[in-house]
This record gives sequence, C-alpha cells and structure tokens, in this order.
Amino acid sequence: MVITFTLGVPRDAAPVKLTPVHDPERDEFSVELWENGQFAAAHGPFRLAADAVETSDAFLAEHGIRPLTAAERTALHTRLVARAGGEFRAIVMRELARQEDEAAFRMADVIEGHLRRGESVGWLAINVRDGGSDGRLYRDWLDARSAQAEPDGCTYMPMPVWPMTPDECAEHLAFVQQLAPLAYPYVDRH
Repeated sequence: MVITFTLGVPRDAAPVKLTPVHDPERDEFSVELWENGQFAAAHGPFRLAADAVETSDAFLAEHGIRPLTAAERTALHTRLVARAGGEFRAIVMRELARQEDEAAFRMADVIEGHLRRGESVGWLAINVRDGGSDGRLYRDWLDARSAQAEPDGCTYMPMPVWPMTPDECAEHLAFVQQLAPLAYPYVDRH
C-alpha cells in the first residue's frame, strides 16, 4: 500500500510517496521515500513498526518534507503492521482507527484498490457514512448517482490518478457532510 503526501511546494508536480516495507526474513520494518516516481531514501530497518513511525518526522525533515499528521501516522503504523500479515492486521485496523477515521481508511482503500487493478477512468460513488463503494466506476456522476440505493448518502468524484491519504479522504467526507444539508435540505439524516 502506498501513502501519498501532498507537499506545500510541488516537486516537478509529482507527489512524494512513503511506502511501508516489512522484511519477513528479518522481521524488520522500514519506510521507503519516493520522489518524482523514483526511489529517494530508506528509513530503517526497525524491529518495531512503532519505532519507524516515531522517527519518521525527523527522516522527512531531512528531506525537506512536512511532518506527518496524526491520521497519517496512524495510517503508516497500520500499514506497516499489515505488511507483516496475519490476523493482526484486522485487529490493528479496528483498534487504531477511531469510528470517524474508519470511513476515511475505507475510502482510501477503495481508491487504492481501483488503482491497483488499473482502473483509473470514471466516477466513484462513495458512501459518506462508511467510506465504502459499490466497487464500480461510472461514465459520469449522473450514472453513478442513479445507480445508488441512497443517492443523497453518497459523494461522487472522478477517479483520482493516485491514491488519496486517509487525511485527504477524511477532509473530503467532512466537507460533503457539511455541504449535504445545503444541497439536500429535505433529506432526513438521522
């Protein structure tokens, strides 16, 4: 899984990416930094995923990159541990993510899943409450909206060209939730 960070100053208009890595032979964790589509540096190895996360801000600062937000730190830790595999992943996802963050994590995973399958053209319908999707890409937002059982409970967006961070997804979902009463004033939201 890739966590993409948007920089304050674009570097050749390409995102900076952090890739969580787990070496199963040594049971060690590290983080790879990618800039402009090329490997830039590695942070690690560490025996614990938490150590990689706790020291990541200093690593990013050495490369002129902003520190991680709380949600990004949680996402990085969760995805490092998920790289180790097993049942532990599900436990970590449930325990680390707050209720409102789960929708953002799910939305980020939906987008990343489409990109992994090479599906990058079309419109998504994302459920605002849980961040889930029907798994389809639509020709336009009208097609996406008309295919939903609860069209007013979804947000519709063109498929991003790279993954969105859980923070970006949380901001998008919060914006849509604030906008919904203005757009659909007669819908019961309780």
